[in-house]
Amino acid sequence: MSNEKRLLIVDDEPDFAEIVSEIAESLGFRTLSVTSGKHCLEMAPVFEPDIILLDLVMPDMDGMEVVMAMGRRGLKTQVILTTGYDETMIQVAEVLGDGNGLSMLGSVTKPARVETIEALLRNGTNEAKETKEEQRIGA
Repeated sequence: MSNEKRLLIVDDEPDFAEIVSEIAESLGFRTLSVTSGKHCLEMAPVFEPDIILLDLVMPDMDGMEVVMAMGRRGLKTQVILTTGYDETMIQVAEVLGDGNGLSMLGSVTKPARVETIEALLRNGTNEAKETKEEQRIGA
């Protein structure tokens, strides 16, 4: 596997997903966008993302269900949560993610600021580098 950074965008709003994709690509990410939680669970093992940007409110499967399913399936990845709704949902989903072994990087409330998305993506890639370095050293 290459050192290429990968971002899986899971959002049923194509305009938002496109904006996030453009931001991520400008930071050197390869991106893949899907519009449902079910597609996220199908594509994550294949695409092997470093980070998943996950909308909490989607029609088929909400983000909390996706977080729990990722934990059950042993998908160890970093997650950025996003919603245009109540921040309480984000807090509950972060606790679920932590409890299911996911690395919760933070959250984005819609409408999102470009700077916030960039900072979370940069933070995620820095954490990934540190983890890979620790694994190589044997820490």
